[in-house]
Amino acid sequence: MNLDPTAIDDPWSAIAFVALIGYLVVVTWRSSRHAKATRRTLEHEVRPNSGSSLRDAVDRIDKRLADVEAYHARRRWWQRR
Repeated sequence: MNLDPTAIDDPWSAIAFVALIGYLVVVTWRSSRHAKATRRTLEHEVRPNSGSSLRDAVDRIDKRLADVEAYHARRRWWQRR
């Protein structure tokens, strides 16, 4: 087996090799684009905006929970008297 790149015995092997490398480059590029888009979507969801992000939903739940806890704390105080 000759590993010298200038000595190509079978041109179809070289074409197949170049096609394989090209395919791997395209797959890697598309995967990185998909990962970037997913990251952007996640970043958008964890930053508060006009009320539609996950962060806004968590903030609303946290406020409601604090209100419920305060209500029950006042009620327990009133019952202890």
